[in-house]
Amino acid sequence: AMACGLPVVASDIKGHRELVEHGVNGLLFSKGNQEQIAILLLEMIYNPNVRHSLFTLSQNKIEEFSLSKVLPQIIKIYNTYFNK
Repeated sequence: AMACGLPVVASDIKGHRELVEHGVNGLLFSKGNQEQIAILLLEMIYNPNVRHSLFTLSQNKIEEFSLSKVLPQIIKIYNTYFNK
């Protein structure tokens, strides 16, 4: 969603926290909290300023994880462990 420029609402778990900073480039809800996710989704729907701000910063954040930036790191790791 971030790479497509969509605003993100995600559960507040480790993998998501690495990409999403609540209120900065997305919204995080407590795992299993249906009321909280409903409130955050309604905020995203009815507040275009929040929606626009979040998705603009999401696109900037996801660039850190683009293939051109991550692939060299992955190749280095594989070479370190598999070319002994």
